[in-house]
Amino acid sequence: MSKRTLGALAALAGALAIGGAVAVNETLLATSGCVPDATSAATVPPGGSWNAAYQSAAPGSTITVSPGTYPAQSILRRADMAGRPESDCISFLTSGNVTINGSLSVEGSGVLIRGQKVNGVYTLDVKGQVNTITESFTTHPDSITIETLKAVTFGVYSSEKVTFADMDIGPATISKASGSCQVVEAIGGTDENKINGRGRYVPKDIVLDGLVIHNQNGRNPDRADCHWGGLFIVNADGFTMRNTTMYDNVVYNVQIQNFVGPAPKNLRFEGNAFGCPVQWLDRGRICTQRSIQLSTSDQGVENIVITGNNSSNGPNGIFGCFVPGCAIGAVSLSNNLETAPNPNPPPLPDEPPSTTTTTTEPPPQGFALRLVSQTPTKITLGWDPVTGAVGYRFQSAANAPKWSHTFDPTRTSVVFAQGKEPYVVQALGVLDEDVYP
Repeated sequence: MSKRTLGALAALAGALAIGGAVAVNETLLATSGCVPDATSAATVPPGGSWNAAYQSAAPGSTITVSPGTYPAQSILRRADMAGRPESDCISFLTSGNVTINGSLSVEGSGVLIRGQKVNGVYTLDVKGQVNTITESFTTHPDSITIETLKAVTFGVYSSEKVTFADMDIGPATISKASGSCQVVEAIGGTDENKINGRGRYVPKDIVLDGLVIHNQNGRNPDRADCHWGGLFIVNADGFTMRNTTMYDNVVYNVQIQNFVGPAPKNLRFEGNAFGCPVQWLDRGRICTQRSIQLSTSDQGVENIVITGNNSSNGPNGIFGCFVPGCAIGAVSLSNNLETAPNPNPPPLPDEPPSTTTTTTEPPPQGFALRLVSQTPTKITLGWDPVTGAVGYRFQSAANAPKWSHTFDPTRTSVVFAQGKEPYVVQALGVLDEDVYP
């Protein structure tokens, strides 16, 4: 039995309303037509410009990003890369630990950015927002894949054919103490997680795959009128969110509302795990609202599919209207599992425990899987109850990188298909997992 800790999932300590000496590269690869070329076009030195390397690289080439610390990065538009086949993309592959002190913005087309995950830790850390964006009303970026990194927030603005995969997004604590809505954890300005045309180009063919979006919240009175939450979809035509976990986000996990521009259409939410949206930090983590809420009656809303998701909203449900008369007829719901939220979630990282009782009991020995039974087709693994866990998620070689979820903290076993090892079980909210065998 092998053991590895979840240093990269420190954000899971907020809990859902959801090591070893040898480095193991656990990078998950998104489905993309962009395949990095074996020949490196250039190497960006620590502190260097990613845009300079992009502007001079040949289509289809690969740029290596050296370990080190970088200022905020903006990869600007390059006319000859627009509309090219994905096989012509320019790839940025990080090597070792890379930190960006600010946001990572991509305005150029045909870009792949890929970090690494080693022993559960994301080696590419963006201290701001990762986004695709343009200020132009006549051109927009296309064919962009960004995967395997940690960031404070993310955004897809006025872009086409964009995939964000395998990301840890959060925490992002909103504050208005400085007079404007800012995020405490971000270096430089940032916005909430958003899909938005910004009055320019409606985002098309957008995929979010395998993200963990968590702890998007704030405190009163600092927050004032700052609008925040898990994900705000303002405009989109062709959007898919799958295999994504959301928890401890204020008010909503997903809000669909076109403040400006056409109503969103052709949205699909499949195989996601939604912890209960919560109140603002100063009001306590009270389960509130629904996981996905629609706040527009615009008749342009079309084809919203919500299927195969797991939600711990209890009576609030996975979906509903936030305003009277919303376009609920455009929504299709099927095969979603709705469970009650954990009535006693663990404290948030910045909250003291409810008691300070001292115990003489021995410390926990860690989360460990054991074989319960097996047949020629199935294997059952079990574990002892994990104190503080608010749920679990499961993965085998047969369904990686996808996860199955439960928000039942009393769960102590799971059945996998035989011969699909390794089997992984994560105890959510306590930063631990085990792998069998």
